[in-house]
Amino acid sequence: VPGAGPLARWVGHSPATPHDTAAHFPGVGSLADLAACVAFAVLSLALPGSSFTALATGVGCTIATALLTGGFHERGLASVADGLRGGSDRETAFEHMRNPGFGVHAAMALALGLLAKISLLAILASYSPVAVLAALFAQGLLFVVLGIAVSAFVLL
Repeated sequence: VPGAGPLARWVGHSPATPHDTAAHFPGVGSLADLAACVAFAVLSLALPGSSFTALATGVGCTIATALLTGGFHERGLASVADGLRGGSDRETAFEHMRNPGFGVHAAMALALGLLAKISLLAILASYSPVAVLAALFAQGLLFVVLGIAVSAFVLL
């Protein structure tokens, strides 16, 4: 269920009332990004220095955010992939997006999206741990600003 993560429940998010909780999205995103930063820092300090440490920290950041958000963004990516590739017209596309099951395109989008995210975090970590923290923080800050703008538009 999208939005079934602990942070979504904490702010009272319900798929039936998305407008009521839209104002909390930037804050929830910031908490998820903070969790990713903490996971990265802990794993970087706890794991021995090897060629796989950067990869493990990328996986740890991804697990932390997915657990806290209940896979909200991952589910959205999968739904859009199914809708765009599986729908021949607008109504069919929306039907695919609302379907709780996953199609081939959803699986491919999830696999490729997660591999890309983990790989890019690992590449950054291999150059500089500070670069990963800066990237995660910058991403969080960008989404806070975008979230506030979108929330203001949605709530009008």
